[in-house]
Amino acid sequence: MAKHGTKRTRPAELEPGTQRIISVRMDYLPAEVESTKVLGQPSRAYVSRYALGRDYHKLMRKRLALLAKKIEQAVGRFGYRAFVDSAPVMERALAQKSRARLVR
Repeated sequence: MAKHGTKRTRPAELEPGTQRIISVRMDYLPAEVESTKVLGQPSRAYVSRYALGRDYHKLMRKRLALLAKKIEQAVGRFGYRAFVDSAPVMERALAQKSRARLVR
């Protein structure tokens, strides 16, 4: 991340023309996963409870594309790029900043 310098804190440097950021969160642990059952099976490895479901990168990217289509239906075509742990973006800091704006 260090090699990307200010791109981490200035999204317009990462993606020229950036005017807005939509930061989303999603719980991606499948409801049907019972972690304790997996822990009790000596033949299975337990890495992370989230690893038991679908790859969240693909799931989030698909959902973000659907969100972008809905926005396009409301406002017209616009350029966008969805990041799901795929760029030097400071997601947590952006999310905290967006939350602070909503609270005011």
